[in-house]
Amino acid sequence: MSTDVGVREVTGPLDPADAVVGIIGVGDMGEGIANSLLRNGWTVLAYARRAGVLDAIVEQGARVAGTPADLAAGSDVVLVVVTDDEQVTAVIRQMLPHARPGTVFLVCSTVLPSTITSIADEARAAGTDVVDAGVAGGREKADLGLLTVMIGGEDGSVARCMPVIASFGANPFHLGPAGAGVAGKLVNNVLVGGTQALAIEAMRLGAAYGITEDRLTEIVTVSGGDSKVIRTWGRYDRVRRDFWPGRPRSEVYEYVCKDLRNAAVAGGQRKLVLPLISTAGQLLPSMFAERDALLADTDLDAIPRCSRCNQELSVTYRERGVHPECVFFDL
Repeated sequence: MSTDVGVREVTGPLDPADAVVGIIGVGDMGEGIANSLLRNGWTVLAYARRAGVLDAIVEQGARVAGTPADLAAGSDVVLVVVTDDEQVTAVIRQMLPHARPGTVFLVCSTVLPSTITSIADEARAAGTDVVDAGVAGGREKADLGLLTVMIGGEDGSVARCMPVIASFGANPFHLGPAGAGVAGKLVNNVLVGGTQALAIEAMRLGAAYGITEDRLTEIVTVSGGDSKVIRTWGRYDRVRRDFWPGRPRSEVYEYVCKDLRNAAVAGGQRKLVLPLISTAGQLLPSMFAERDALLADTDLDAIPRCSRCNQELSVTYRERGVHPECVFFDL
């Protein structure tokens, strides 16, 4: 199926009444973002290489582009939600010759800041632009339009995309020029990954002395060791289990730890040595493998979830049915 949208140049902030939002990379996060865009009235034009990937969003009203060239030619802004630096660079380069002047490529993938600055230079030479928009919150918040979005880019391009970003992001932060958004996302993911590593070891210590994980989360959530990882304990186990079904687990573990390694590389590019981040990136794949083996017979889907953000509730909050931060921020 191909689209029947006209070719025209749009200036100023985009409006769902007359703008087309393209999206390439409709996996777990991409599908959630597309759902929020459609719910907010945007015309969504999507491309995927594999048959059937787009069926769910087509049922919600999305249109399908036959090729990446068609996607670029028919969109005012193109969301890029592919998996890594190589794919981001490749798909934008493939679309650049077909994009009309003023098109913005909105990169939601977590990549190196240097990847963004490099491809942004190429895009500007072609009369288009790149804005990086690192997203945090997972598929649950993508579906609800509650993502945190860390943005890097030129002020005018960011302002133009902000109505689109607001449709899937409740917490947008413009952090600086191109590359600043993914730098902020790397900081967030380093803290998430590092906290997971420490929490898994801490839970093993507690278990060695006969203390259950529920009991430990109950203690920690009212103590100095509290964190989002602890308040949603069990979520990352479920997400890791469900990620990339059919793929070897070793590939999954390497992928979910790539941002720690990217952070170490990004630090090195600014002459920073980050030994704790580097060590966590090396150790976490094997730690995840050991934990998943331990949880093989655990029903992770039975853990109650927050009525606001739809993420797991550690035992402290199950009677209330909501995380305290979800109440505070009125999510």
